[in-house]
Amino acid sequence: MREIKFRAWDKSQKEMIYFTFSNIRSGYITNCKKSIDGTIQIINTPIMQFTGLHDKNNKPIYEGDIVKILNPITKIENNVIICYNCGSFQFYFINDNNKSLVNKIVYCKEGEIIGNIYELLKEEK
Repeated sequence: MREIKFRAWDKSQKEMIYFTFSNIRSGYITNCKKSIDGTIQIINTPIMQFTGLHDKNNKPIYEGDIVKILNPITKIENNVIICYNCGSFQFYFINDNNKSLVNKIVYCKEGEIIGNIYELLKEEK
């Protein structure tokens, strides 16, 4: 059975919070070690799901991750962003405004997570 787990970007603390369905109660993530009272409100909080895939370092790949992949044929490295769209996880090249879908998910098995869209935005500010 596939693991179903999530993470959310905590805007106030500027960090990821990892959780499962069992941690969600009435609009809050419960049992969080990141907050004083153990809860974080999830209203207007981006929530990202685990794709079920891992990168070459066995790190779980989530929505919003940026993965560096190497095309085994052309030997060209590209960065892709992981998105949930039309009922499935999709991998889009970053360098062309997210218009080209990566058609070989196998590339991600050899890929490496280099960050995510929220942490990279935090670094740019």
